[in-house]
Amino acid sequence: MRPMRLRAWIRAARPLAHGNIAPPILLGQALAFAVTDRFSLPLAGLAFGFGVLDHLAIVLANDYADREADAKNPSPTWLSGGSRVLVDGLLEPAALRRGAWIAGAALLAWSGLLGAWMERPALVGFALAALALLHAYSFAPLRLSYRGFGELLQGLGVGLVLPWMGFYAQTGRLGDAPLEAFAPLVLLG
Repeated sequence: MRPMRLRAWIRAARPLAHGNIAPPILLGQALAFAVTDRFSLPLAGLAFGFGVLDHLAIVLANDYADREADAKNPSPTWLSGGSRVLVDGLLEPAALRRGAWIAGAALLAWSGLLGAWMERPALVGFALAALALLHAYSFAPLRLSYRGFGELLQGLGVGLVLPWMGFYAQTGRLGDAPLEAFAPLVLLG
């Protein structure tokens, strides 16, 4: 891959935005430790791998979905306006769309294969929930980020899905999660 193209993909990946994904997963694992007094580094790797793939699916799909709005935005910030790789002509929309599909498929495969291997079959459900939130946020027919409900979906993703997944990855138990601890996270998200 040419250096300029590689830089464009790194820019599209928006590494700093992963700060929205990793902390909720870590918090879920910390809550698992508080409940079980156990921590597994391989299971932490499984959870953080989930987070990386989820992050890539989100940022690539959002850039693709928001390409027209981003082109009209004359004042992007590091928090809004996307990576600008499409607006600046560094990548083609079809390439970014393929990248988003690959990241989403990798998230499902990661969750299914490693979930089965590490006896965490519900990880596929977390992946499907994350992808459903992404689709409802960015794509028709709902496209809720354009209708005033984007914050709610983000709150559900970073305040419920990701920490609960982190808890589940460590414990293998869905029902023991301290869901009351997630309520403020949903609001904060």
